[in-house]
Amino acid sequence: MKNYGDGKLFPGEKLFELPVDILIPGARPNVITDANKKKVQAKLIIEAANIPIPEPVEEWFFKKGVTIVPDFVCNAGGVISSYVEFIEGTEKQMFKIVREKVRNNTDLVLKRAKKDNKKPRDAALKIAQERVKKAMQKRGN
Repeated sequence: MKNYGDGKLFPGEKLFELPVDILIPGARPNVITDANKKKVQAKLIIEAANIPIPEPVEEWFFKKGVTIVPDFVCNAGGVISSYVEFIEGTEKQMFKIVREKVRNNTDLVLKRAKKDNKKPRDAALKIAQERVKKAMQKRGN
């Protein structure tokens, strides 16, 4: 038994049922599923874990007006920091670049999703496809 003082100990899955505005599932995949989706009260979900919500459940939330920032947008800090390490950047540069890229891309994705009336995941995938196509054209492919 751990000493939590005045805190309350409850099972981890109950975290997803709390009356919060923003929910950030992290560390584990498939924590919000068909079984518990109706108990989630948040209006904004930030996927800090890899695939914390299956795509059909994500679609259900979209139809209910819940915004989900997809994992590959907001959880990209590790990949970005690896790049900064590769180019021999400093820790300070790494944090600056991660902050800028994650913020800018999240903003871009959310604006595009709203403009196109699409899920943020769909908007992010479209943006990624456009970027790859543009890079390939630039290289003559």
